[in-house]
Amino acid sequence: MKNQLSKIESKFLKPTQAPSSAQQADIAERDTKMKAFMAEIGDMLTNLYCRWQDEKQYEDINDYAKPFQAAFEKHNLTLIKMTKSPFGFQAKLGTAVVQVFHKATSRGWQRIK
Repeated sequence: MKNQLSKIESKFLKPTQAPSSAQQADIAERDTKMKAFMAEIGDMLTNLYCRWQDEKQYEDINDYAKPFQAAFEKHNLTLIKMTKSPFGFQAKLGTAVVQVFHKATSRGWQRIK
């Protein structure tokens, strides 16, 4: 993983700035934490996405945060807000803001700030 940055991660660095070893370690640590978090919530995220597709006219999107609370606490994430499109949420992990999403054919996460 050394010297390899995602497109999202690289946009947070100055164009002429090479990532420091501390930045690379931070990126690797965040990636490891988010992979563990996604492994834990993946099936629940899919189930809630499917439910949302059926019930979005009648239910409040913020009610969908409740099932994730234990996982947020376990993995040290702080919920910022639930999102309708794409279905998921924004959360803070350390100093980074990540978007966890579920679309019709995929689910995942990306750093947005």
